[in-house]
Amino acid sequence: MGEGESGRGGILNLVSNYASEAPLKEALRITNYELRITNYELRITNYELRITNYELRITNYELRTTNYKLRITNYELRITNYELRITNYELRITNYELRITNYQSLPDLNSVVTH
Repeated sequence: MGEGESGRGGILNLVSNYASEAPLKEALRITNYELRITNYELRITNYELRITNYELRITNYELRTTNYKLRITNYELRITNYELRITNYELRITNYELRITNYQSLPDLNSVVTH
């Protein structure tokens, strides 16, 4: 548990330190509170995740913790495939997701099965 607490603090410090130099520091400063407390908001405001994809790269610890969220927002994973390439460690963990979403990457087979 101590590791989780220090991990969260480290993330918040990282986001805060980055926010002081980021061009979008205002957005990072506002939304970092959402990431810390209302992690359920991440599932609701998936549009924010798509916009702030740089946040996903910074807060990869959140993605590792909330892997259940990744399973819910698999549509986001399909959009942010660049993030999947960066967070290949997540792909190794959530290989079950890859097995599910590999059908998504083949739209031709999807239309064949639909008909």
